[in-house]
Amino acid sequence: MLRPFGPPRDAQRYSHFVRVATLPVSHKMCIALVAPVAGVRNEMEIRMYRIIFFLVIFCFPALHAQAEENCKTPELAWDTFLLGLESGDVEIALFCANARVAKKYREILNEYTKDELAQIRKAYVGFSKKKEFDDFSEYTVLRESLKTGEKYLSVVTFWRSESRTYIYEM
Repeated sequence: MLRPFGPPRDAQRYSHFVRVATLPVSHKMCIALVAPVAGVRNEMEIRMYRIIFFLVIFCFPALHAQAEENCKTPELAWDTFLLGLESGDVEIALFCANARVAKKYREILNEYTKDELAQIRKAYVGFSKKKEFDDFSEYTVLRESLKTGEKYLSVVTFWRSESRTYIYEM
């Protein structure tokens, strides 16, 4: 019978036997890819199951909670959006967006290359709080044309639900 998987040091002891990658699917779910390292023998199978159990039970909720921290406030949600653009990762950019906004902008942003997304990020030069009411907050966003230098002002609305803030409209 398998003993309950112990403290993190057990995972560290056997971590060199597996490789793990996580792919965020949405703000509530990620996919974990767990694979044995080349050359791992069959007798390591039980240990690998323990490692997988540890990762699922302990690490993924912690990773999810850590990711949720990025959506606690409108400022953090906006920073996450900009970070995603800067790194060229549309899913990170839209991590704090509600489903409607994410769907709309995923279609638009997926048409750009990583370098083009990074250029879009550079265009956002200002962000300040405008108004707050109930569970909604409005912020003004200043965007500058990289070609002409013209500046454009727009409004981004954030909606707070429980302990998470969503980009509600932009």
